[in-house]
Amino acid sequence: MKDRVKELTKRIASLERAVAAAPPGRLKYRKRGSSYHYIQILQEHGVRQERYLPASETERIAALAQKRYDKKLLRVLKAELTALQHNKVFDAQAKFAVYEALPPPVAAFVCPVFRPAALICAEWAQGAYEPNPFQDDTQPTYQTEKGDCVRSKNEWITANKLLQAGLAYRYEAPLEVWNGKVYYPDFTIMHPKTNELYYLEVCGIMGDPDYVAHLMQKMHDYTLSGLSGRILLLFEHPAVPFDPNEIDALIRHVFGA
Repeated sequence: MKDRVKELTKRIASLERAVAAAPPGRLKYRKRGSSYHYIQILQEHGVRQERYLPASETERIAALAQKRYDKKLLRVLKAELTALQHNKVFDAQAKFAVYEALPPPVAAFVCPVFRPAALICAEWAQGAYEPNPFQDDTQPTYQTEKGDCVRSKNEWITANKLLQAGLAYRYEAPLEVWNGKVYYPDFTIMHPKTNELYYLEVCGIMGDPDYVAHLMQKMHDYTLSGLSGRILLLFEHPAVPFDPNEIDALIRHVFGA
């Protein structure tokens, strides 16, 4: 607890300095058609003044937006510090909620001190990566609702269900395992609450002994890489058809979505 009190005290002091150094007044916005106009609200000699901020003053808009966030976060951190000093329970998620509660036109200019899991997921999903290339132009592909091209109908169904559940995923992103070998799991999914990465394999040729042997080797390497608790599998076999309801159950039980 002493370390947390020390950390909070330092963070509070830093935020107080930032607020003091920010431009005077507060930020207001008005929607005009499809865009927003930003206004600096000032109080001079007890008189309210409004100053329009053009696009050329983006830095001032951002500074005032950040000030708004910082002041709200200060209140939350001070409340947490008081709770700790009096051995009271405090909601650990409150500091993340400060950013989430900002209106989007303001949040767009803010660099949050505590980044919500949803923001991390969104940034990760939009990040660049080198997917497994399609070696054969004649191989049939299926375009998902997200716009990815996948290799099978089962993967197409899976991708669309992940997207519909609001989960951030990457298709066939590279994964280096314990021995330096690189695999391309069908789907890498970021957990919306913990930001942990899960790896989903859609195993669709279980009647092929060579495919099964390759899959077992892959599972062996995943396990030695410490990933066994985050490996998810969907199967199809000539005797057991692919069931999309399994995807729904997996999404519900693992990700709570």
